[in-house]
Amino acid sequence: MLKLNNKLIVLLYFLCLTNCTDKGLSDIDTDFPMSSLIMSADSINLEEKGLLLPFSVSYIDSCFIFSNIRIKDRLSIWNQKNNEVINTAHIGNGPNEIIQYLPVSNNMSEFLFADRIKGKIFKLDLNSYEYKEIIQINGSINRFYSLAMLDSTSIIGTGMFEQGRFLIYNIADSTYVCEEEYPSNKDIQPLQPYQKAALYAGTLIGVHPDKNKFVAAYKGLIDFYNIDESYNLSPTAHRYYHFPQFAIPEEGPVIAHKKEEAVGFLSLSYDSSYVYLLYSGSSLLDKGSSAYTGNIILVYNWEGMPVKRYVLNHSVISIHINNNMLWCIGENHKYLYKYVLPFHPVQSYL
Repeated sequence: MLKLNNKLIVLLYFLCLTNCTDKGLSDIDTDFPMSSLIMSADSINLEEKGLLLPFSVSYIDSCFIFSNIRIKDRLSIWNQKNNEVINTAHIGNGPNEIIQYLPVSNNMSEFLFADRIKGKIFKLDLNSYEYKEIIQINGSINRFYSLAMLDSTSIIGTGMFEQGRFLIYNIADSTYVCEEEYPSNKDIQPLQPYQKAALYAGTLIGVHPDKNKFVAAYKGLIDFYNIDESYNLSPTAHRYYHFPQFAIPEEGPVIAHKKEEAVGFLSLSYDSSYVYLLYSGSSLLDKGSSAYTGNIILVYNWEGMPVKRYVLNHSVISIHINNNMLWCIGENHKYLYKYVLPFHPVQSYL
């Protein structure tokens, strides 16, 4: 009887380690049995400073850098040293204008962004507030959905890639390879490669500062990878809470997301110790456009283990970690909130 009880305990312990439901999915409440409510330490009215419709923020060299939507200038810089606000990266098809703006994640304490249509990556100079082209991507590659610098020689990104989920691009010789498969369930498995690529268009990505780890998050899915010296990815862990729900319309877009699906992960930030994800469990059917805001921060280490769940006292649309401070854009784009996290400060990156 004692041996049987011991076997039962081992089995139960193994089931707890997997953190999975009977459907093979992980469960957020099981991964994070406790939550910590944190109150904002400060709030800044961005409209009063002439900062309109920012959707994300970064902090570099005493400057807040805002990426904007639906306005002519896609970048706004707020210099904390002199309180100056500069707007740049004008939308247009001119030689120094941006057609489709895309921030580029990197670990070099620089602000980079891309024009998806032109296939160009630019570096912003925080002294002159000017930006210059530093990389021209091979024109044969379909448009990227997200981009991150692996190092000074290589880029990783997502896009309409039928050969794999991630494309790794060599800057020096313009060669590239596609790696890894798209997460799949019984509904996604029958899709054509281009349909899977469209389905995962909103994937959030980040590269560890040591360039040896990589994370990708989409809807309710998180994948962690190791990166070797040849830039090969190898999966190390995943947390699959819920898959995207979709339909294939007869006309229009390649994939249409269902209104009843949970929105899932909205924003990703990281430092050398942790990955921070802003999460919304709401759906368009339940809350309309408010579903694209959240107040839940899920924190993982780079091995994919859950660490902490925070509940913010404001709903926000994006997050940026800087040392132990979490900067958040409020749900109406009007406020910048500052939260102080109790973790020990570590160097942070875009």
